[in-house]
Amino acid sequence: MKKILLTLAALFGSTLTILAQNGNLLATFKTGPQAGKLTLTLASTERPTDYSVDFGDGNIVRKGTTEPFDGWDGSVDIEGTPAAGSTVKIYSGGTITYLEVVGKATESQIETADLTKLTQLTELDLHANKLTTIDLSQNTKLKKLDLSRNELTALDLSNNTALTQLDLNSNTTLSALDLSNNTALTKLTLSKCLMPTLDLSANKLLRSCYLLDMGLTNLTVGEKTASGLYLSVNNNKLTTLDLRQAKGLENKGKLFAANNNLTELLYDKIGTANLAGNKFSFATLPVANINVLTYAPQQPLDIVLNGSEVDLSAQQADTYKWYDTDGNELAEGTDYTAATGKFTFLKTPAKPVYCVLESTRFPKFVGSNAFKTVTIQPVGTGISLLKADNAAANTAYYTLDGSFAGFNKQQLKPGIYVAKNGKKAVKVVVK
Repeated sequence: MKKILLTLAALFGSTLTILAQNGNLLATFKTGPQAGKLTLTLASTERPTDYSVDFGDGNIVRKGTTEPFDGWDGSVDIEGTPAAGSTVKIYSGGTITYLEVVGKATESQIETADLTKLTQLTELDLHANKLTTIDLSQNTKLKKLDLSRNELTALDLSNNTALTQLDLNSNTTLSALDLSNNTALTKLTLSKCLMPTLDLSANKLLRSCYLLDMGLTNLTVGEKTASGLYLSVNNNKLTTLDLRQAKGLENKGKLFAANNNLTELLYDKIGTANLAGNKFSFATLPVANINVLTYAPQQPLDIVLNGSEVDLSAQQADTYKWYDTDGNELAEGTDYTAATGKFTFLKTPAKPVYCVLESTRFPKFVGSNAFKTVTIQPVGTGISLLKADNAAANTAYYTLDGSFAGFNKQQLKPGIYVAKNGKKAVKVVVK
């Protein structure tokens, strides 16, 4: 028993010696299977501070700062080369308010981090590591947080109400995030976090918001009051976007919503907007109260084919030209008839066809950015349309689907007919 007590006393004394020499244990990390250099950047805004780091081999590396951290100067880099799966420990008699441990694929990366004792931490940068989870519940003074390019599956930020900047870019396994308590946020980066739904209605002070390549189908923006709001939601799956409360988009505000599936944009005023690559048409493209608008190209216009008929009159285009998929232009009067944006195909095209629409209202839809419909395969009426007199003797009248309607024009119901006399035919309107 006496021997055991002496051993325990020795261990306790050794621990006290370590604490006396190095300070308190403030943080620990575990490295992944890749051995290599690891750099820790430490600082305190309070005063010059000494730090001691054990990179997992029991040897202590000591360094200190010479001045309080001002956001630029006053930090210290401590480097080591931990073996794979090492536990790295940080000791200090002072505090850590700034901590950076950036991983590199060819060197060490951290898999776990215990920062629960860093209650004074205001800035944390652990980007490009292998973290799947991290407990930040005790780090209530955090203002800037960068956990981008990790492997997070979940993140609880409910206690981090002081956060003003958050970067979680490229955490592709993070499918949901609750930011309802983070009302002080001014900058948010979630690009390439694959989450279908995001609610930012509580984050009224946001001024910079990067939400690219997220697979978003539903985004609640809500009220945004910061002037000069920058909102980028490029390359998502949004079909509608409500920005009516985002007053920060007015004047110098910028919206980037290219390459979605937008058919509706609700807003009051926007300074600059890029809406290219969506599903807007001549009839739905938002142009009012946007100072600078990029709209071309758009995705091909979905159209309804009713047998041999297509109605594009709602687009109010200046010109309509039909082409087959080989680029050959169809001939009006031979391949189809046209009446104020309504088309009837007289022949069944050998290949699918599409329409190119032009309008002086939207001059940027030209060349490779031309506004087109999807390709369709219409069924022709079976009647060839040739130039002829309207009402010679023995003229037969047919509906546009090829059905015989009669010989007496006066007895026909109002509508459009094909009048055929011998080998000649012409389209006529009966009123």
